[in-house]
Amino acid sequence: MRVEILDVLPAANGRPRVYFASAVGSAWAYWSNGQPVPGTTYYVELSAGDPLVWGVDIVPVADAAPRIESAGDGVTIYAPLESCEADGFTTLRLGDSLMMLETMGDPPASDPEGAGAIGVRAHVRTLTLFDTHI
Repeated sequence: MRVEILDVLPAANGRPRVYFASAVGSAWAYWSNGQPVPGTTYYVELSAGDPLVWGVDIVPVADAAPRIESAGDGVTIYAPLESCEADGFTTLRLGDSLMMLETMGDPPASDPEGAGAIGVRAHVRTLTLFDTHI
């Protein structure tokens, strides 16, 4: 995902917090390694860190237009469900990017229209951005 770093807060736990903007929204996240430069564009992968629990942290929603927004104690991500494997490996589509998540519990029933027809809202407490160096 292409993001622009708008603000950087000092690293309290070894990782700086960054405020970023993307085509699907803006939010606060941790930066994985080093110190990003405000005003610079990076291509990143998004990581949710801990597994998300179906029905608690990740739920089906009617409106899954891709978007990311800060939400109190984390980040809320709305996106179409691209795939959900039996082992909990789940993929969301955020515009032209994919986000892989680890999930636990029972996912929503398959939609007869196929993957991507089910939308989800995922609450991620610790979003981390990993620079792909592209």
